[in-house]
Amino acid sequence: MNDWNPDLYLQYSGQRNQPAKDLLSRITVADVKSVLDYGCGPGNSTFLAGQKWSRAHILGIDSSEAMIAKALTAYTDMEWKLQDIMTWDTDLKFDVVFSNAVIQWIFDHKKLMKRLASLVLPAGAVAFQIPEYADMPVSRVIDEEYHKVCSGDSFSLADIFEFHQGSYYYDVLQEDFGSIEMWQTDYMHEMKSHSDIVTMIESTGLKPYLARMESDQQQKAFLEKVAGALQREYHEHANGKVLFPFKRLFVIAYKNRQTAVSPRVSPCVSP
Repeated sequence: MNDWNPDLYLQYSGQRNQPAKDLLSRITVADVKSVLDYGCGPGNSTFLAGQKWSRAHILGIDSSEAMIAKALTAYTDMEWKLQDIMTWDTDLKFDVVFSNAVIQWIFDHKKLMKRLASLVLPAGAVAFQIPEYADMPVSRVIDEEYHKVCSGDSFSLADIFEFHQGSYYYDVLQEDFGSIEMWQTDYMHEMKSHSDIVTMIESTGLKPYLARMESDQQQKAFLEKVAGALQREYHEHANGKVLFPFKRLFVIAYKNRQTAVSPRVSPCVSP
């Protein structure tokens, strides 16, 4: 697959940044001195972490040369490394290890959770946000339209992403973490048109499909077909805008923080 396009990705920074802000706002690790953003992309989510923990050392890693190059240019006061989280040879440990819409691109999530646990200090936390993309109509439309254009190719969503329910992460993480918080949020993105949805997804979920096509002409025809098919799934409102619901799963796992349970006190006291 070709390298990422940071500029196209950042055209929708508002939609991409809000989940990162929401995740970061819920992390309650005390005295944070070191933070790792893995799969940092062009640095937009890492920058938000730097705003929350202004005195901490912030490190962003990503396996994309284009994304790291963009981050180096945009945020010169942070540290960036071209690394794959699963193969990175390091002895570093962090108070907070987090990611924004990354882990669906990584296969073997049980192994990944163990890897993340090994990078967290004893009083630290792992936090991540995952788009529940496989459950969205847009992912089905893209897959269907791709196989109309490339009918002989068995390539599918399962070859690109790994997805699990929240209960899966709870079971895996509880082996290494004492307290786990999880929640889901539906973001209702206001889009200018159905083609706007396509452009937003072009730098992410559409990218692996486009990479398999032989020509720019074929890619353009495919994108037009996807935009047309999305009209059946997402309603155009009277003002011409389209609401694009986007559900995301959030997880924060604390290594040693225990959830306090208040004793139940009966309002009736026997004489």
